[in-house]
Order: sequence, then C-alpha cells, then structure tokens
Amino acid sequence: MKDQHPRSFEEILELDVPIFEVQAWWGSTKHLGGQKATNELLALCRVGEQTKLLDVGCGVGITSCYTAKKYHCCVTGVDISSNMIYRARERAEKEKVQNIVQFETGSALNLPFPDNTFDAVIAESVLTFIGDKKRALQECLRVAKPGGYIGINEASWLKEPSSREMINHLSIVIGDEAEILSPEEWCNIFEEVHLREITVERFLFGGATRAYMASISQIGGKYIPRIFGRFFLAYVRYPAFRRYLRKILLSIPKDLFVYLGYGIYVGRKSTFFNF
Repeated sequence: MKDQHPRSFEEILELDVPIFEVQAWWGSTKHLGGQKATNELLALCRVGEQTKLLDVGCGVGITSCYTAKKYHCCVTGVDISSNMIYRARERAEKEKVQNIVQFETGSALNLPFPDNTFDAVIAESVLTFIGDKKRALQECLRVAKPGGYIGINEASWLKEPSSREMINHLSIVIGDEAEILSPEEWCNIFEEVHLREITVERFLFGGATRAYMASISQIGGKYIPRIFGRFFLAYVRYPAFRRYLRKILLSIPKDLFVYLGYGIYVGRKSTFFNF
C-alpha cells in the first residue's frame, strides 16, 4: 500500500490543531495509559471471542487490531479522519486480521451503524476532544445491544488545575475546543444517558517519563523503526515541525502530571433499553 495523504505535511502543520493528522502521517496514535489501560478497558467491557466490538475514534487501528488478534473477535473501527482509516487498514493487513476487522470513516456524533449492533463500544482518548460529550455517549448507547457495555479511557483532572499555564499548554497540544473533565463529571454524563453498573478506575501517571513510555507501549516493536524514521524525517526536513515541537515542549508545566491523570469509565446498557 502506498502512502495516501490529500494534504502535504506543510499543510498539516498549518492546521489549528495538527496533532491528529501529524500522527496519521507517521502512522501512530496513542492514548493515556497505553496497553495496560486498553487491557483494563477490554476486561471491564467483558470482551471475549464472541464479542462484536466497536472502537470509536480508532485512529490508526492499534487497539482494533490488537483486540481482534488477542480475542479472535470481530472488531469495527470508526474514525473521522480518512488518513487514520487508511493507516488502520494498512495495519490490519500487516497483522493479518483484515478478515475480522473492518474500518469505516465516520463521526462519533453520528455513528454510521444501525441501532443495537454491538456487544461492546469503546473509545480511548476520543470524547475529550468532542464538545457534545453527552451526544457522543448517546450514540455509543444507541449502537450497543441491550445489555452491552460502553467503556471509555479519557484524560481526567484528578485535582483542580492550579494555574492558567496548564490550560495554555493543553490548548496548544489539543486545541481550545477539547475539554478535560473530572471523574465526577464523567460519571454524571454516564448517569445522564442512563447507563447502569457504572465502574470507575482512576490512574495517576507517576511523572512525564512514565506517561510517555506508557503511551508508546502499545505501538508494537515492528512499527517503531518506521514511525520514528518518519518522525526524524519530519524533524530534519520541516522547520515548522521543529517550531511546533519546541512550542509544545516549552509550554509543559513542571507539575502537570500531579493534576492530570486518566480514568477508565464503563457502564452497561439496560436490557430493557431499545431504540
């Protein structure tokens, strides 16, 4: 498969929030907590061989392919970025799971699937970037079967942010429209959409280094040389990319990971809930 990018890398760097298309360009997406968090999420959602799973905001398909390979179950990934979906299909072929994994382009606010389709619906570091989080969860609920599980892994304020510096840093990285919630706020939304049996797991990162290592743990060893090769190519070739990285690194507050963690939130659709 040849690379497919409607935008040049220079055009990507001119976007207001380039991080997602930059990740698609080099072929890697990440979520908080890495593989450990994914395993916890899948376990809480009771994923097994007979599960029909939807991975919302699947990125380049890391979790979708990993889950299909581990559990031999049918997985569907959906992402709003066509470049992400291209990379996800590329990964599925390399992992030889293309017969049980499929990927589609679509929005979390309007999932392109019928009601009551999936046994479990998951999203990892996705709803933080969506303004209408309640509507996104309602869409997950709609496409889940009665009795099915909805689980998310999202950034969470474990303490109220102490300075504007933290907010400014996150604005540079993830944009002004993204909003990080507290565990209590996430739980409130789960309750508002009438999910039941709600389970919450809260996690601290334990420092920037551990957070970084966890985020790359899920990539897979055979993909790392290619991804880092693209990263260094971009760093050497594009001054705008160097400026972008420098802007991010210089804005990181020293105590960010004292306040910022992540949470795994899982609820279940009522067996009497039908659309």
